[in-house]
Amino acid sequence: WGRLFERRMTDIKTEIEEIVARHHANKLGHRQIIEAKRIVTHEEAEKVMELLLHDVDASVQTAVQNQQKIDAVSRKLFDKSNDVSKKAALWLNSYQTFTTTLQDVSDVENVLRAVESELTYASHTLGRVWESHCNEIRQKDELERLKRQQELNDRLVRQKQQDELIRNKAKRQQAQQQQQQQSPSDAASSPSPADAAGPDDVAPPAWTQKKSPVQPSAGETV
Repeated sequence: WGRLFERRMTDIKTEIEEIVARHHANKLGHRQIIEAKRIVTHEEAEKVMELLLHDVDASVQTAVQNQQKIDAVSRKLFDKSNDVSKKAALWLNSYQTFTTTLQDVSDVENVLRAVESELTYASHTLGRVWESHCNEIRQKDELERLKRQQELNDRLVRQKQQDELIRNKAKRQQAQQQQQQQSPSDAASSPSPADAAGPDDVAPPAWTQKKSPVQPSAGETV
């Protein structure tokens, strides 16, 4: 029993050593995997940082260029505003001079009343001219409408006359056909000389009879 126990303990110790060795091997492999992932992550982070820095540099450069453009435009606007202010000052001086001249020549109110009266007269004149023009246009439209109506009425009258001529012609043709159909039936219904003679009458010899013209039958036409 003692030997068996020692052998069993030796086997258990061997198994424990194998388990520990596998554990160390797995731990080492896990560390290698983590180290590889850490390296990859560090490289990716460096790439992302480079991209971000590149984007930031590009954005800063674009902002600088925009700022330069804004500065140039602001200078132009400042120059134009100075020109406009100078022109406004000149216009103000001209207006003041014109106002002073009007006051020296005559009263401004009288001038305005005269201008208003002239504008009113011109407005009334234009209104009358426009009204007469509109009346002429309406008259032309009415004449054109009456002309089209007259042409339409004439066309309808001619159409009615043509329809009446066609109906009269058809009636005449129908009457002629009826007459042509009645004439053979009248000839067929008239009695023959043989039927008109009595039963006691004796027919003459054949050599003494004159040849009578052939009478058309009821179905034949003359």
